[in-house]
Amino acid sequence: MTANLSTSTRAHTHFGWPIFFAVYDILLLAFLLSLALPVWDWWDLLRDIKGQEAFAGFIPLIAPWGGALGGVMISLVGAADHFHDWNNKWNVWHFARPFLGATSGLMALVIVALVLKVAETDAVSQAGGTAATSQSLSREPEAMALYFIIGFAVGFRDSVFLELVSRVLKVIFASGAADKDLSTWNADPKEVEFRGENGNYAVQMVRITFADASLAPSLTEASAYITEPKTSNPFRVAIVPTEAQNPNYRDVKISYLPSTPGWKAASDPTKPDGILRLSIVGRESDIPLKVIP
Repeated sequence: MTANLSTSTRAHTHFGWPIFFAVYDILLLAFLLSLALPVWDWWDLLRDIKGQEAFAGFIPLIAPWGGALGGVMISLVGAADHFHDWNNKWNVWHFARPFLGATSGLMALVIVALVLKVAETDAVSQAGGTAATSQSLSREPEAMALYFIIGFAVGFRDSVFLELVSRVLKVIFASGAADKDLSTWNADPKEVEFRGENGNYAVQMVRITFADASLAPSLTEASAYITEPKTSNPFRVAIVPTEAQNPNYRDVKISYLPSTPGWKAASDPTKPDGILRLSIVGRESDIPLKVIP
């Protein structure tokens, strides 16, 4: 009798939590969906669901709303999938998931919005124009749908939000190094010429000089490509070892083998026959290679 009672109690406790969270999620889902109904128009904070208002005048509330929906959905899916093998250590996760989803949706749209606005500003600046100032994101139906998708995706899958944050951090910390790289190194010569298409084996050196010696090891890769895909590549490239030279520069050796079978110089003398591609701090830079008859 005692054993049966104990088994019954464990079963009740085991199935009680998934049932509780299933009901909890369904009620939250019904509440969130009801926010989109016209009956809520009197509440200004929630009118943004239709694109009329925004959180802090900038972020549409449809993003955290979608994030909360995504959090509720994944919690409900988890309660259904693990009904028979429930683990109590996930109780707090299921309770907090809708709220975490809403927060993730809000932050994801902030990140995406800032990245897009910065990219737009850079593009306009490079074109010589002036970026238009805007205090809020677009409220067009297509844009609002995109905001909802972003919020729902990161709310449903927290790994998506973590990946987004990771990528943004990489961009932020890599951009400084890349900008430093572009402003502190110089290639000499900026165009490499080889005399005589059918001449002998020839070698040219390109010296990459760094204002900051600590960036010299960042020249990690050098390769040569031909501009005419129907011919063979007569160029060979090698980076001279650092221990054989001054720490402020790196030498790149380019060998030209005119006797390479299938090789033919470009018919247009104004165009390069090949490209020397350098990889410095993760960015690529090209130097033209020309064969002068």
